Amino acid sequence: MEELSDKSLKLIALKTATGFRYFDYDGIILFKADGHNVECLPTEGEAAIKVYHSLTYLEKKYCHEIFRRCNKSTIVNLKLINCLETKTRRIYMKNNLKLKISERFLKYLRNISKDLNGSAIKKSDL
Repeated sequence: MEELSDKSLKLIALKTATGFRYFDYDGIILFKADGHNVECLPTEGEAAIKVYHSLTYLEKKYCHEIFRRCNKSTIVNLKLINCLETKTRRIYMKNNLKLKISERFLKYLRNISKDLNGSAIKKSDL
């Protein structure tokens, strides 16, 4: 019984036109607002899925350590970022998708990089 409850905590439940779709956190590249609709882009070869949740709802429910809003219309999976271009404020995702990011998100990524570099140095000094 505990295994089932642990697994359900790892799933993202998205309401669609036909019911609900369930994904692991690693199974989603991004959520993108498109007018009044939100699309979910899965990591598998599927096309984008239209979901019946607002970006704000998804951000409040699922944006913790893995997902983060990178601009006003997109939430990305931080684990799937391949490259950051600071001068152009762009990120490249694992599926070769290129996204423009906000200044706030750029600062967030810079802070993560500093923390990672700082902690790596401290560990090597030990």
